[in-house]
Amino acid sequence: MKELVRTFLFFGFILCGISGPLIFIQADVRNLLIFFIVLLSLGFGYIVLYLISEYPVWVGWMIVCVVIGVTFSIEWISMFTDNTSFLTQKTIQMNAFFHQLVPLGIAFIWVMMIAMSHILWKQITRSIRHWLSRGVCYVLGASLASLSLELLLAPIILNIKRYDWLQGGDFIYEAVSYTVYFTWAMVILLVHTFILIFVVLSDNWHRQLELNSRHQLMVVDFVFSLYALGLGLFAKMYMASFIFITFNGLFTIVYYMSKKKQEDEWIRKQRK
Repeated sequence: MKELVRTFLFFGFILCGISGPLIFIQADVRNLLIFFIVLLSLGFGYIVLYLISEYPVWVGWMIVCVVIGVTFSIEWISMFTDNTSFLTQKTIQMNAFFHQLVPLGIAFIWVMMIAMSHILWKQITRSIRHWLSRGVCYVLGASLASLSLELLLAPIILNIKRYDWLQGGDFIYEAVSYTVYFTWAMVILLVHTFILIFVVLSDNWHRQLELNSRHQLMVVDFVFSLYALGLGLFAKMYMASFIFITFNGLFTIVYYMSKKKQEDEWIRKQRK
C-alpha cells in the first residue's frame, strides 16, 4: 500500500510539473501560489513516504519533524517581525485559509530541499571508507546542494511573504541580503550535521537505496531543480542561476561516477 501511494504521488508530481508552464500563462498570483502548494504537497508527500520506506518509520519521521520544526519556526518568526508580511497587516483581503497555506508551502520547500540533498549525497559518499572524510564530504556537499536551491528560491519566498505582492503589487527584484544567505547557510549546515549524526547513531547510514526508488528520486529532484531554476531566472538571479547550473552539473557527474563505482563493487562481490 505504501509503495502504491508513493507511486501515485510520484506520477502526480510529474504530471503537475508538466502542466506548470500552461498554468503560468493564464494564472494570477493567488492561483499560481495555489498551484505551487499543490505541486509541493505532492512532492512533500513523496519525500516523506520515501524516507519512511528507506529508513525505519521513526527515523524517517524524525528527520521530517526536525526539518519542519527548525525551518517552519524561523519562517513564522520572520513573518511576525517583518512589517511587510501579510501576517502583520490589520486588514486582510484574501481568504484566511489561503494565508495558512503560504508558510506551510514554504515548510514543504525546506523539507524537499534538505531531504533530497541528504539522500542523494548520502548515496554519493557511501563509497568513502574513512568515516571522518565521509562525514565532512556529506555535510559540505549536502549543505551546498541545499544552499544552491536557497540562492534561487530566496527572492520568491520573500515576495510570497509580502502582503503587497499577494494583493497584486509589483514583484521586488532587489538582491537578498547576504545576512539572510549566511543565516540560512548556518541553519542548513547544522541540520545536515544533525541528520548525519542521527542516522549514523541509529545504525542506518549503510542502508542500500532501492534502485527504482532512487531513479524516481532523481526525477523528482530534476523537476524541482528545473522549477527552482525557472523561478531564479524570473527573479533575475542570473549569477545564482549560473552557480546553481554549475554546481548541479558537477553534482550529477559525481553522483553517476559514485553510483557506477558502487555497482562495480557489488558485481565484484557477487563474483567472489
